[in-house]
Amino acid sequence: MFRLRFSRSLVFCATLGFFSLVAANAATAPLENSSPLGAASHHGRTIKLINYFVERYHYRKTQLDDELSSEILTRYLQALDPNRSYFLAEDIENFETLRHRLDDYLTANQVTPFFELFNTYRQRVFDRIGFALEALEAPFDFTIDEHYRFDRSQSPWAVDRTELNDLWRRRVKNDYLALKLENKPHQEILKTLRQRYQQLARRIQQITNQDVFQTLVNAYVSAIEPQTGYFSPRATENFKIRMSLSLEGIGAVLGGARARGPGKRPASSWAGRAGRIFLIGDLLDVEPAQLGALAGARRGTECHALQLLAPVEFAPQQAVGADGT
Repeated sequence: MFRLRFSRSLVFCATLGFFSLVAANAATAPLENSSPLGAASHHGRTIKLINYFVERYHYRKTQLDDELSSEILTRYLQALDPNRSYFLAEDIENFETLRHRLDDYLTANQVTPFFELFNTYRQRVFDRIGFALEALEAPFDFTIDEHYRFDRSQSPWAVDRTELNDLWRRRVKNDYLALKLENKPHQEILKTLRQRYQQLARRIQQITNQDVFQTLVNAYVSAIEPQTGYFSPRATENFKIRMSLSLEGIGAVLGGARARGPGKRPASSWAGRAGRIFLIGDLLDVEPAQLGALAGARRGTECHALQLLAPVEFAPQQAVGADGT
């Protein structure tokens, strides 16, 4: 298996307060005002090295040409929207202009088109979350005969917003019905679903340009050979921990719920209306999206086990895509 790794040292402990402020801002800012993500200055140099390693050392001598470019675009779109629940057919048609040009961008060590495509995707996700939350405000008619297709990976892309709205209306209705069949009361169902959709929004808001970069590089190298992959520095560290079965501190794989450990006296705190990190001795009250960063900050430091304070729904692991479902 051919894996590429480019690491950079990070001083996590010094930035712990910063992460809490990021969580607060992400949770309270309007979805549509999220700043577009762009490539970091080192991404071009990394692509240059990847091109070099692929050309010189990969066992499959593959040319970075139009044919490979087409496969890269297909894999990138699949990574973002595998269930075809966010992009419109019009979006896909616009992306087709890149199908035989991505090789040229990668040869020039440019990844800007990948980020532009991702930013479109992120806005589509926010649009769908907004629609889902609005759909909860109207009662559902369970007397009519209709169905919801779970697996849309081979379905046509929705032709317009009307079709996509109908798809999401059925999705929300199905989510509601699934909880109703568990004998959940109406208000509890609404609360659960609102939290579910808002959690999806938080996941998207917490995606970094490094996450996008890892996804686009994996689309690139897996197009050459499916077992080839790229790990970002943080993903590499997590992989090493899993493989060595060695873990100290909070750990490598926390996520998706508030966590708390024992403690007595406050050392310091930062607070926001929704996202926060409180340090109270060894007491940690952590917003879901920041557990990964906090885990990195506390690695190598012995600490008490954490208790999860809130239930959470986990989606299959995916570098960037919102759904994983």
